[in-house]
Amino acid sequence: MDEVKNQFFENITHEFRTPLTLIDSPLQLLSKDNQTTPEAKTKIELIRSQSSRLLELVDQILSLNQLKNGEINVLLKKIKP
Repeated sequence: MDEVKNQFFENITHEFRTPLTLIDSPLQLLSKDNQTTPEAKTKIELIRSQSSRLLELVDQILSLNQLKNGEINVLLKKIKP
């Protein structure tokens, strides 16, 4: 059951990651376009910021899944307070 859950999270995160990545490229072009108004550029940057945040969250879920599958090595070390 745990394997099924991990596979589900891996699949769903990949399904989110692809469109989020594809959203960013046109937004970059729009933000650099000289015909885009300053107000529109502000809104575009807000959209880019939020889509980047979502992408970070998706990447964290992928990393957690990789950690559970033993695909990532964790190096733990004690730090002095």
